Amino acid sequence: MMRAAVPTSENQGGTGVEIAGLHALRKARRRHRVKDLEWFDVLYQVYIVAGIGGGVVWWLSSLAKDGRLSAAGTADFFSKAPSWIGLAAAIAIFLGVRSGSSGGPLAIEDADVRHVLLAPIPLRVSLRQPAQQRVRAVVFSGLVVGAIAGELTGQRLGQSTMSWLLSGAAAGATIALATVIAALITHALGRRIGLIIAFVAGAVIVVQALAALRAIGAGPLDTVGSLALWGGRIHILDLLAPIIVIGLGVFAYLQLEHLSVDQMARRSALVSQLRFAATMQDLRTVVLLRRQLSMEVPRTRPYMRLKLRRIPIVSRGLRSFARFPAKRLFRMAVLAIVAGGAQVAVYRGTTPALILATFAGFLLGLDCIEPFSQELDHPNLTDGLPLEPGWLFQRLLIAPMIVMVAFSLIGVATGWAIQRTTGALVVGLIIGPAGALATLMGAVSNAIGGAPDPTTQGNEAFFLPPEVAGVKFAAKALWPLILSFLGVIPILAVRTGTRHGDNAIAFAVRGAVGALAIAAMYMWWIGKRLAFKKWFRTMMEDGKKQTGFGR
Repeated sequence: MMRAAVPTSENQGGTGVEIAGLHALRKARRRHRVKDLEWFDVLYQVYIVAGIGGGVVWWLSSLAKDGRLSAAGTADFFSKAPSWIGLAAAIAIFLGVRSGSSGGPLAIEDADVRHVLLAPIPLRVSLRQPAQQRVRAVVFSGLVVGAIAGELTGQRLGQSTMSWLLSGAAAGATIALATVIAALITHALGRRIGLIIAFVAGAVIVVQALAALRAIGAGPLDTVGSLALWGGRIHILDLLAPIIVIGLGVFAYLQLEHLSVDQMARRSALVSQLRFAATMQDLRTVVLLRRQLSMEVPRTRPYMRLKLRRIPIVSRGLRSFARFPAKRLFRMAVLAIVAGGAQVAVYRGTTPALILATFAGFLLGLDCIEPFSQELDHPNLTDGLPLEPGWLFQRLLIAPMIVMVAFSLIGVATGWAIQRTTGALVVGLIIGPAGALATLMGAVSNAIGGAPDPTTQGNEAFFLPPEVAGVKFAAKALWPLILSFLGVIPILAVRTGTRHGDNAIAFAVRGAVGALAIAAMYMWWIGKRLAFKKWFRTMMEDGKKQTGFGR
């Protein structure tokens, strides 16, 4: 693979005319893109999106009627929060290193790869604008997420929400900038040094986790977490984190000329397909493309060989998991830890953490249903089997359910490590596996929904009015998340029972029974779904024949 950014001597310099031509080309492309835009309409749309988006976030945050922390709780928060926020920063940086090792974080358009990056112009000049755009986008996202988290924290502490909003935004922007810079540096320095960087980033996660669990005094990224607490107190030493990140940013800019053109060409093709799949709400294709981007290849040799002759369908699913690459298993473990930690935060009174637990469980479920999704990817093979499809789909979910329960135990262990009480362990063992099964049904619902097919006759939604079609597509996108959300609801029942002085275990059993009922009902629906669709389609066709519609 071509690693050098300067394959010829002509590429090392680049005359002023050539560089000026590049700038003129990009200005011309920008003019062509915006020449038909009405700036008043654009500003109005930005105003509406920002106003409505900010208003919705503010309104949703006001719905969380969590009690304010006591003086002791506030002191405990200020002592523990830096390590936990630092752990989140360490994980984000590791993900950036992982992205850089697989050709990220830049996604250059195919035309730029072919006609600009291969031109006799230094890559540092050619990639300056795409790198700046990527940094702006990532930092803005981190700023928004940090601001929302800061605003919620200020409400919980009963302090000035504006100061917490600003400190959260600063910490979020710092973490996001560190993530994209880690990706750029890893990509530029090559695979060998990238492996060393990945090892160091993994070691930082371990040390920071020990600091969060109070096994050691402090972690290497506590200053990043402490920066997020400037809404309540200010430590000048915390400025060291953004200063170091900015310094590494300058180093990353100097290394742009060492980025691999081959890797960026590969990434540009995959990213364009990924964006199209996301537009079509085809999350399955998005997952597959993301795996290609990160170069997740199944193992040639399984971790273990399983031969369960009496239950071949389950055996087939478990053999699929035995070939999962290590990076995917690591990601699944991290998601389980995040889900467990978020539910502990909900139990302690931070209700918005339900959203984090829902998304973590949903993403974990998408990986766990891989054998089931592979069967859905090849419907012709399924139709050719002498089996009822609904019966087959139900059996194909047994292996994913086993793996989902296994990873839920990692979340239970995380909750116990934070709470460190026997009651927390018992409650976790009751609601953890049951809630994981209900959460898994959300991922299953998304896989069954699939991508809309405009060639079939059953897609009348494409011909519906925009208002109706928009509601239909929104419902399709939200329904899987609602199912996953129902899987984390039992922790609210436990919290409510505990606050009223009742037995937490009794409420945990009730919540677990409810989650299992949801999972059982959806499993029943999977078995009857195709028969119901056939009946409904026949009924619609009979109605059209009787009314003469469509002739």
